[in-house]
Amino acid sequence: MGLSAPQASLAGPPPTGATTTENASCGTPARASAAETDGGKVVLACARATLGHRAHKPTNAAPHKRAEENHGLNIWRQVYARDRPTARTDNQPMASPPALNLLALDTSTDCLSIAVQRGARVWTHSGAGGAQASAHLIPAIRSLLAEAELSLDQLDALVFGRGPGSFTGVRTACSVAQGLAFGARGGLGLPILPIDTLLAVTEEAREQYGCTQVVAALDARMDEVYTARYQFDAGQWSGSGDFSVCAPEAVQAGEGWTVAGNAQAVYGPRLAPGAQHVQALPTAAALLRMAPNLLAQGLATTANDALPLYVRDKVAQTIAERAAKGGKA
Repeated sequence: MGLSAPQASLAGPPPTGATTTENASCGTPARASAAETDGGKVVLACARATLGHRAHKPTNAAPHKRAEENHGLNIWRQVYARDRPTARTDNQPMASPPALNLLALDTSTDCLSIAVQRGARVWTHSGAGGAQASAHLIPAIRSLLAEAELSLDQLDALVFGRGPGSFTGVRTACSVAQGLAFGARGGLGLPILPIDTLLAVTEEAREQYGCTQVVAALDARMDEVYTARYQFDAGQWSGSGDFSVCAPEAVQAGEGWTVAGNAQAVYGPRLAPGAQHVQALPTAAALLRMAPNLLAQGLATTANDALPLYVRDKVAQTIAERAAKGGKA
């Protein structure tokens, strides 16, 4: 089956010759405490203020109704209608869709990941995420944009990992993306492309290990994992669009399927013991590789409509639940 709107399909790897500079490294994520604080409102305010742009202020008028396909088409026009020369790599013209200027970010795990694309070149940064993400994300974005010699106003769109993942991390990424998009272009705003983090894990597994049948599994804490299945065929990913949060023992991977993510490092043999496992995180570089075709399909949205994907509404276990599983009360 095809993927739902924020997932959809993507092309293969980025153009050859793309340059990547790695500013920091991030190893296997450590487990964080179950309880997390909500810093989304603070981060949103910082995102608007730190970049020095005037934020867009919505009116009190009721939102006008529009057909979903027309909305997607209008955003698509914002991204692609600008006249730009076709970028070239190795003196050969790039295939459609055209090269874009993009900012991508993901803070859904304990690794912060940022990437900037300017035409055919890509700059990346990774560092400690978790509780530190809200403090370091905006300065790191400013630094990477400066390295790429781009301003927010020169971006065609902003891409972020919408979840599922760490509650605080997902809210941080969404809030920063909204704040930056609202303030860009003198308050006119930037299109935003939310992408599922489990799809980004799958794409990273394909890029790093050549996997084409992937069960993505991220640690959801509280003795559970987020999981979804995807298959790569004819240059694009497909999947049911169904996400689940379950015990690691409930994850099934058939013959020929690879389990990718960070959950195996946490749960070991409890997670699909007979399957092949690879370590893969939802990187910003993976988001960039998927972005051009997803934008061309009209899947971008406005800052108002960019929302996180939680899958699970519960942030932490109660004292009784922790005690029942052998944890400290």
